[in-house]
Amino acid sequence: MLPSSTRRRRLSMTSLIDVIFLLLLFFMLTSTFSRFGEIKLSLGSTAGESQGASDVQMVLLRLSADGLSINGVAVPVDQAAARVESMSTSSPAHLVISLADGSTSQDLVSVMHELRGLENTQMTIVQ
Repeated sequence: MLPSSTRRRRLSMTSLIDVIFLLLLFFMLTSTFSRFGEIKLSLGSTAGESQGASDVQMVLLRLSADGLSINGVAVPVDQAAARVESMSTSSPAHLVISLADGSTSQDLVSVMHELRGLENTQMTIVQ
């Protein structure tokens, strides 16, 4: 038999469990579990990237607190895509969305959501 001074003490697992829980908590709080939706925005194009100025039809959309107007004519947001399609012929359209005071980011998202299905269309947002 070993003397009492040379006996091995039993290893305590309490501190090890505390460290494991702290690490688990740290990794749970610092990781990301969801992906955010993104909207691709273009900052414009250079002269080499753009098609000829005569080939592109410019359409001005003015977004204000009162609503949406396309080339100066008031249009409901849910009819914006149909109106732009009827205005543009076979040439591609370049939409310039102007934000007036009082327009909200939700108004802008609603307009962009409505116009998302248009083919051969570029959008530029100005304030």
